[in-house]
Amino acid sequence: MDKIAKSLSAANLSAESSSIAKALETWNAFKNTRDKELIPLLFAGSIEKAKEIAGGIQAERYNTILEETKRTVEKAKANVPKMVGALKKEGKIVGWSFVAGGVVFVAFLVLIAKFLSSSVISPVALVSQKSRAMADGDFSAADIEINRKDEI
Repeated sequence: MDKIAKSLSAANLSAESSSIAKALETWNAFKNTRDKELIPLLFAGSIEKAKEIAGGIQAERYNTILEETKRTVEKAKANVPKMVGALKKEGKIVGWSFVAGGVVFVAFLVLIAKFLSSSVISPVALVSQKSRAMADGDFSAADIEINRKDEI
């Protein structure tokens, strides 16, 4: 029950908080009575006194815990459709975010391709074109202006 209580508290179920709080309060009283009264009575041999406590206040506490946890579960079940709707909406947002990210990435790749084309491929194509013209006997195309400091 202690692990369940921690899980419920961590889930931050605000609509169910009063039922959870009541169940936890009752559980702590149940546990304290069990540990501090019932178990010592059983070890002391006072079986009848232990049965009286177990059938009285402990039974009431047990029923309260059951009622409050059932109430919490029912409230949580009522919220499921709303939570599913919210998750679907968030899923669509995430999906469109991936699409938008993909479009931005493709645009970035196109810009890189344009840059590479203009800085590397265009000068090589120009040299190739002038070389072809010179091979055909047109030496007027031999004059190539180069404003670069690399091999091209």
